[in-house]
Amino acid sequence: MIVKSRMIGTERWLKLHGNTIAHLINGEFIICDGGEQSRTTKERLNGFPNVHVQQKNFEWYLNGELWNGSNKVVRL
Repeated sequence: MIVKSRMIGTERWLKLHGNTIAHLINGEFIICDGGEQSRTTKERLNGFPNVHVQQKNFEWYLNGELWNGSNKVVRL
C-alpha cells in the first residue's frame, strides 16, 4: 500500500495508490475516495477530523449521509 503526502506552500495532499483522497487548500478540506471505495481508503479518510465514512449495503456514507465518493468539503 502506497500512501504519500505532499505539501506546497499552504496546500497539502494525501494520495493513496497515486489517487488524491484529501486536499487542504485555502482553509478548505476536500476529500474523495480517489475512485476506490476500499477498506484502506475508508480507514485513511476516517483518520481525519470531522470525517466518518462507513459502509452499509455496499454503499458509502459520509457523516451519516449517502456519499458517492466524489469531492466533498469537510469543515475542520
